[in-house]
Amino acid sequence: TPWEIYSGILIKYTGGEKDVVVPDGVKMIADRAFAGNEVLQSVVLPKGLILISFGAFHSCKNLKSVTIPDGVKVIGSQAFSDCRSLKTVSIPAEAEEIGMYAFNGCESLETIAIPDGVKTIEPCTFGGGRSLRTIALPDGIECIMDSAFRGCENLESFALPVGVKYIGFMAFSECHSLKSVTISDEVNAIGPRAFSECHGLESVTIPAGVKSI
Repeated sequence: TPWEIYSGILIKYTGGEKDVVVPDGVKMIADRAFAGNEVLQSVVLPKGLILISFGAFHSCKNLKSVTIPDGVKVIGSQAFSDCRSLKTVSIPAEAEEIGMYAFNGCESLETIAIPDGVKTIEPCTFGGGRSLRTIALPDGIECIMDSAFRGCENLESFALPVGVKYIGFMAFSECHSLKSVTISDEVNAIGPRAFSECHGLESVTIPAGVKSI
């Protein structure tokens, strides 16, 4: 069997199939379970899954699609980093945490919608998403951390939720196509170079109460 599964934890996939359906009963994808698999093109994850752990699909360079079931609460750090061919991914509504670098280097990813339960966009989460054109951020987002969307060079516009209080260092740096940004009065601080090298930026509205920039 290509599956190493213990007590509902998928430790490792050792098969060579392009299209993979993870067996029912798996509750957790362990650290680096599929990491570096360059044959893999699609994955369907099972109902009942709760956690996708650190680097689970890191550097699966030909992975194009992932079906993440409802109920997944945590997508760990580097879970899908450097999945260069990944075009679409749907993050379930129950998700509460998306780790840093989770989708970093996903240069084919075109659109992303963050569910309501996520309060922080962690450092470098979507960095290098050069094909990313659409971001849907929920009203509950409070912090956009360092380099969260750095290098999303085709991102033209996005709605920054009213509840955002902090925009980190280089958070939107090198977003060359970004044309306009409106920052709400709730923002307390904007980190250095948050919008550096945004060559297409035509207008920025910054509230009077921002403490640092």
